[in-house]
Amino acid sequence: MSSQNLGVQTGELGKFANDLRLSAGVVGTSAQRVSQHMFGDGSNGHGPEAGRNYVSQGAAIHTGLENVVQWLENWGSAGKAVADSIGAATVVYSDTDAEAAKKTRQQTQNV
Repeated sequence: MSSQNLGVQTGELGKFANDLRLSAGVVGTSAQRVSQHMFGDGSNGHGPEAGRNYVSQGAAIHTGLENVVQWLENWGSAGKAVADSIGAATVVYSDTDAEAAKKTRQQTQNV
């Protein structure tokens, strides 16, 4: 059994949360970009984008792109939620550490 202590570096944890939040934002932006450039549903005003002989294939591509958008949106939302949780945990760790240090100072002053 190890006798090493487990430590939390709140600065690094906070940086990780910020990096994850930025990454989630990039994923969310990617979802928006894909959704703004959909293909295959025939909504361009000129008929099916895939060509009149490939309407069903174009529709299948469109459905696939809709799924990609949903997946990216879910990934971005999940990343943001995890980043928020890590950020909140960082605050709790910092507050707990500060409170423990305060109690230690109080106890050592009473000795």
